[in-house]
Amino acid sequence: MTAPVPQGSLEELVAFEALQARLAPLFHAVVENDRRPHTVIVIPSLSLDARELAKISGVHHYEERLLYNLMLLRRPRTRMIFVTSQPIADPIIDYYLHLLSGVPGSHARKRLTLLACYDASALPLSQKILARPRLIQRIKDAVRTGDNCHMVCFNSSTLERSLAVQLGTPLYSTDPALSDLGSKSGCREIFKEAGVLLPDGFERLRDANDITEALVTLKRRYPDMRRAVVKLNEGFSGEGNALFWFNGAPEGEGLATWVRENLVNLKFEAAGETWETFEAKYEQMQGIV
Repeated sequence: MTAPVPQGSLEELVAFEALQARLAPLFHAVVENDRRPHTVIVIPSLSLDARELAKISGVHHYEERLLYNLMLLRRPRTRMIFVTSQPIADPIIDYYLHLLSGVPGSHARKRLTLLACYDASALPLSQKILARPRLIQRIKDAVRTGDNCHMVCFNSSTLERSLAVQLGTPLYSTDPALSDLGSKSGCREIFKEAGVLLPDGFERLRDANDITEALVTLKRRYPDMRRAVVKLNEGFSGEGNALFWFNGAPEGEGLATWVRENLVNLKFEAAGETWETFEAKYEQMQGIV
């Protein structure tokens, strides 16, 4: 077994770019011939802020959201390797396979390889796999020689980039180098540049002072405004959102002081969230108003 490419190294970035160059030709080849031998590696890793994920009830089941990829097994020569943190119950797999049209579930099941880390920790699945060289080898061994192959993930981070390089397969996702474009701030900036209508507001905010200034500016622009939303750049499933209410806000010079003092009264979407913990995360990942 050869030594893995160091994570985050220039060597890894070069290798990843070379892998991604294979993605477009692979896509066209598979689309144009549904009987072409093809392997899909599904890695449903939630490579997101662990503190935000911890707010979500049943988050350990989110890996199962990518089970919709099993529908690709309707293509008779497509094989799939589906890796999870913990094994998925057989009745759940059977349920999805029974939704296939024109292909017996038993035939599809023979082309499906299920692998698990047997690890229920809060670490991202991709990180768990990267720490298990034998599991990486099992994934590689499950890919038949000569098959076209690509990797699918829940979200693309540096972990998925590293795993794609370790597996030697292109990643059907955004280059993690572009992930900032998908943040709350990045999206607003793209919309503005493209001339897409969006709610008035501010992005790239760093701390409580920036939040205060943004809220004050909006209130002065729209005197009848009753509330505004404050969001973490990398909030997930709405759990990084909070509402600020202007009930009782004074007019004139006292507005900024009043807003700053009332940030502690933000109404958080996440149960148990407080201004103290929200402020700390905001200073780390920034956000919008």
